[in-house]
Amino acid sequence: MGADKKILISGYYGFDNSGDDAILKAIVKDIKRIGEDVRIIALSNNPSCTEEIYGIEAVNRFGIKGVVKAIKDCDLFISGGGSLLQDVTSTRSLLYYITLMKLAKLYKKPVMVYANGIGPINRNINRVLTRNILNKVDLITLRDEDSKIFLEELGVKNENIHVTADPVFNLEPSDRAIILKILKKEAIPLDKPLVGVSIREWKDAHNLVDNMAKSIDYIGNKYNSNIILIPMHYPEDLSISYDILNKVSGNNCYVLSNKYSVE
Repeated sequence: MGADKKILISGYYGFDNSGDDAILKAIVKDIKRIGEDVRIIALSNNPSCTEEIYGIEAVNRFGIKGVVKAIKDCDLFISGGGSLLQDVTSTRSLLYYITLMKLAKLYKKPVMVYANGIGPINRNINRVLTRNILNKVDLITLRDEDSKIFLEELGVKNENIHVTADPVFNLEPSDRAIILKILKKEAIPLDKPLVGVSIREWKDAHNLVDNMAKSIDYIGNKYNSNIILIPMHYPEDLSISYDILNKVSGNNCYVLSNKYSVE
């Protein structure tokens, strides 16, 4: 029997971001479902934690030598899930993911863009760099139709582009007993329907807190429901969640204040 194939996955992993952690969990699950004779390696900000949680290998995403070696040794490079190719977060973030794909192609590795949401990409040079690398990768799958339209507007001519769905839709829902235990711990009542809201603070969203507080009041009153603010990036999203909570006029809003696994 030959050696196991090595699949290297790049993404925003190991930063305690529930959304990206769920994406990695879903990708790993999908790969293992297809075949067991693979070694999965992820580039992570916290390799030991990633290895422990997902049962895979991990490499420090900021260790240049380790990253280059992992790319040279892999049989497939995956730029995995989420909104990796955008410059709203920063140009540096975009260039990081582009550079990894360029290195993989330099070492003649097949490269797959896995169920990404692409854009926005505002700076002209960033648009050119993104177009160039996406025209060279072997397969692009997208999680939404808008991303495909954006790539067309960007001038990407890659013929192997497919719209699929976000990988996390393949995850099984958590056991109801676990959910009830969390709600009890957070003192969230079950007397009304629950509406979950995930908040992220954006630099240019000056009126976000006021507008979200008004929206929560409206939803709670109109649908007689309790609203749960769910921080996806812990603890960074806690601050704005509590800012909104303090602006809500009713007593039907709660913050999920503790960190929980994506399961």
